[in-house]
Amino acid sequence: TFLRAQNTLDAFLTRLEEEESDYYRQRYGFLSPPSVSAIQHRLPEDLAVVEFFESQDYIYVFWISSNQFFSKTVPFTPALRKSIEQFTEQCRNPELPICQTGSHFIFQQLMEAGLSQLKKIRRLSIIPDGVLHTLSFEVLHDSESYLIENYAFSYAYSATLLDGKNETENTSTKDYVGFA
Repeated sequence: TFLRAQNTLDAFLTRLEEEESDYYRQRYGFLSPPSVSAIQHRLPEDLAVVEFFESQDYIYVFWISSNQFFSKTVPFTPALRKSIEQFTEQCRNPELPICQTGSHFIFQQLMEAGLSQLKKIRRLSIIPDGVLHTLSFEVLHDSESYLIENYAFSYAYSATLLDGKNETENTSTKDYVGFA
């Protein structure tokens, strides 16, 4: 019965999109993620979006800047899992010292390859996944300094929500004033 209900909903949404396209765009436009080129078009030259996707065996890292898009696949080894767990605990507990070795290891695994390809970047927008939601990327160490010393950080839930704009923004030309 669930499959039948899902098929009925899919058929309804398809029909709605064809017959009432304006309404569909306004109501369901958020379901369509923006293309990489659309994201790139919105990005300033000094900003890179770093989106992570965690699977059981790998962490996929997607780098998007105004003129580059590439990805890296990082094996999610027990050593990396343990380093992230320990580093997160060190950041949460002010009584524990931050281990620069662990911080540098995480940096090497997740950030080094991407940052080495993006020279003009000064701001990073991180879209974490899984255990990376608890990771403080700002205090990863690149062997010379903490990342916060060289980059401004922001976090987002998805690339769609990055700048708060939606491809389906209301373009109505009617003026409206409301008072309460």
